[in-house]
Amino acid sequence: MPRTTPRPRAHAVLLLLLLAGVACQRVTPTTTVILVRHAERPAGADPDLNPTGLARAESLAVSLARSNVAGILHTQFRRTQQTAAPTAARLAITPIVVSAGGTEAQHAAAVLVQLQAFTGRTALYVGHSNTVPAVIQALGIAPPPPVADTEYHHFFIVTRVGSGPATLIRVKYGA
Repeated sequence: MPRTTPRPRAHAVLLLLLLAGVACQRVTPTTTVILVRHAERPAGADPDLNPTGLARAESLAVSLARSNVAGILHTQFRRTQQTAAPTAARLAITPIVVSAGGTEAQHAAAVLVQLQAFTGRTALYVGHSNTVPAVIQALGIAPPPPVADTEYHHFFIVTRVGSGPATLIRVKYGA
């Protein structure tokens, strides 16, 4: 009568091969950074957002509601804090303040240090027309897209799988 069940040794070999295959597979983390310039505000040193800016900040929160944002970074200025606030409230995240002092390159380096905590996840950075391109470039996109002083309606998505090249997508949002 033929044997219908595999031999115990064959089970062990099969199990070892499966485990070796799993061990050889690498799980490469995908890191995503969403970058946005603060919303509309009046002129001044550190003004609050105007009504249009407050509405845009709410629109950003709606746009990012399902984006799996795990962390939020912004500068010390009220306009970036207020732009990030609706998203932070919706996702129950306490934002990290990264001071916008020194050069754009120094600020971008400080942002990258904070972003290391979100490797393999998604983070939101709210900055300015000069800092958003600097951070995009520091993330590996060169040349970075310019952000005009009058531009409030785009966010940028930089994605990197493992240590591979970064990709950039520009998205229009809000009214």
